[in-house]
Amino acid sequence: MTKPKKRVITTPGIIYLSLFVAFATVILVFSAFSGEISSSQSNFVVDILNSILRFFGVILNESQLDTFAFFVRKIIGHFLIFLLDGIFAYLMLINLSIMKKKWLPVILAISLMIMIAGASELIQLFTSGRSGNFYDVGIDLSGAMLGVATAFLVTLSRKEKAEHSSAS
Repeated sequence: MTKPKKRVITTPGIIYLSLFVAFATVILVFSAFSGEISSSQSNFVVDILNSILRFFGVILNESQLDTFAFFVRKIIGHFLIFLLDGIFAYLMLINLSIMKKKWLPVILAISLMIMIAGASELIQLFTSGRSGNFYDVGIDLSGAMLGVATAFLVTLSRKEKAEHSSAS
């Protein structure tokens, strides 16, 4: 009879847990901001990025600036932050657990991200000047799934390299 592995809480596990919780908190807090505050935050980021573009000689007309603002809001405000939180969710789970199945942390990380995406849009339904929608949940989950998949593949690749080099 084999003894079950005892999992020791590691520093990386605590770091990834902290990052996951911090990003999830930022997501949920930002979703509770009024439409006016949210717009001013988006406009601030767009203004900075537009200034950088102008520095390099790229001048956007009004229509292009509107499209650019939409792109920034969806890509930075949804996709990228969920991509990062998906990475942290997966890394947190593999560093703080003794799951034997490779796919279980992937499924749990995606499940956590589904809950956060749903909660953030639900909060927006009850926030002045905001509205939650499934389109944003799709963008959020696309980022989260890419983050989880990337973290999974990188850790799998590192494990295989470590096993290969120790076998040699």
